[in-house]
Amino acid sequence: MVPAAEKQLLCHVTGNDGAHIIEVSVHAVPAHLRNHGDCIINSTDRSLIGQPCDATDANGNDICDIQP
Repeated sequence: MVPAAEKQLLCHVTGNDGAHIIEVSVHAVPAHLRNHGDCIINSTDRSLIGQPCDATDANGNDICDIQP
């Protein structure tokens, strides 16, 4: 099991034009940002996992413009 300190919340884009919050290993973040169109959620609140989110990153800094 990966310690919580080594995990990151992301707004994960799904194939059905939706997005929800997931938690991944920090080592998986680059692939999610590059291959999925995901963006970073600046929170450690694990209760957000599974909640809908907005994956807009208009400024291209990999951080979601709208944070939960």
